Amino acid sequence: MSPKKTVTVVVPVFNGAALIETTLSSVVDQSFADWHCLLINDGSTDNSLELINRFIQKHQDFSFSVITTSNQGPGAARNVGIDNSNSPFIAFLDQDDIWHREKLALQIDYLRKNTEIDGVLCHFEIASTRADGTLLANRLIKNSNLKNLARKWISLEGNGAFISSCLLFRNNLSDKVRFNPDYSHVADLDYYLRFEAVSLVGCIHENLVTYRQHDRQMHNDSVGLKLEYPVFLSGINLTTYNLKERRVLGNVYAMAALLEIRSGSFVLALKDLIISLRLRPVAILVIPICILQKRIIGLLNQKNHTQHALNV
Repeated sequence: MSPKKTVTVVVPVFNGAALIETTLSSVVDQSFADWHCLLINDGSTDNSLELINRFIQKHQDFSFSVITTSNQGPGAARNVGIDNSNSPFIAFLDQDDIWHREKLALQIDYLRKNTEIDGVLCHFEIASTRADGTLLANRLIKNSNLKNLARKWISLEGNGAFISSCLLFRNNLSDKVRFNPDYSHVADLDYYLRFEAVSLVGCIHENLVTYRQHDRQMHNDSVGLKLEYPVFLSGINLTTYNLKERRVLGNVYAMAALLEIRSGSFVLALKDLIISLRLRPVAILVIPICILQKRIIGLLNQKNHTQHALNV
């Protein structure tokens, strides 16, 4: 069990050596200092654990601990973190994301002032990166319309606006909501829907997280996407979100085809395009348009956010 700090920061790690040190540095740099960072080493086979231990050794004034498990996936790792938290608040941080300095302070203050709210999100920016972690481009994702978030996310026509690194929540909910360990690609989406079903969710309308996008992430794995999505859809009531299964699966196969074209798997891409056409003919147009629209809006958001910061 972790020390009883105000917030436990749960960081699942699997072969995260390339980026984990800058991620942990963003925790150390938080203006809110009453935290314990619990890292779950999910069976890493690279030198992640060595780098983590070296980082902790260099920052002995801060509260860190590590639990090592066999590789079970990020959902199971986060559940281990939840089970071992002894704090009134829990926050997730993925191994390749970065928190902005005021992230914890603003979210904890928000929940203390809004006692009816169980969890709080924030805006985040997507940063494309080189293999060495160098940032290439940014676009800002606003979680302004929480009511429409789930529908857009399920259909793949909007941003996956809940990424784990955005959420801070009250620990009294931890006995109600767990990650499904069988999911990887839809783990965040599945968790958010179940969290929202039993909780009131708020949002701080500020960019507090940088999501570093790179080719090693599982959202680039079309095979996993196609395997998990039908199972996920079978467990939810799509009519609640004014969606139909053929529409969503048509979008899934169109998205898979785009990922496969990007990776050079043209034969597989053609097969998935044919499936997508059978399920929802317009998906092969809708998904690329939605991707382009999201990128344009994100870049405009980033530009306006930067301009606003310069004017303050």
